[in-house]
Amino acid sequence: MALFPTGPAAALDAAIAMLRHIPVYNQHRVLCGYEAIHIGIGVNAGTVMLGIIGHERFMQGTAISDAVNLASRIEGLTRPTGSR
Repeated sequence: MALFPTGPAAALDAAIAMLRHIPVYNQHRVLCGYEAIHIGIGVNAGTVMLGIIGHERFMQGTAISDAVNLASRIEGLTRPTGSR
């Protein structure tokens, strides 16, 4: 997950850059004896709640909202639909 405070255009630019770089990355993986990877990306815009959860020994930042949930669900649909 990534947050883009400058707006959805930055998220789309990042998604396109990742998709363009995957073939280069996969060439390196295959040369090293690993399987190629495939990624799906879900992008959505909206208001989020940022926070830190956990306790003093283990804390983790997170973002929650309907916008985050929808982006996750969109990404989850990329595999069954064969899209990126």
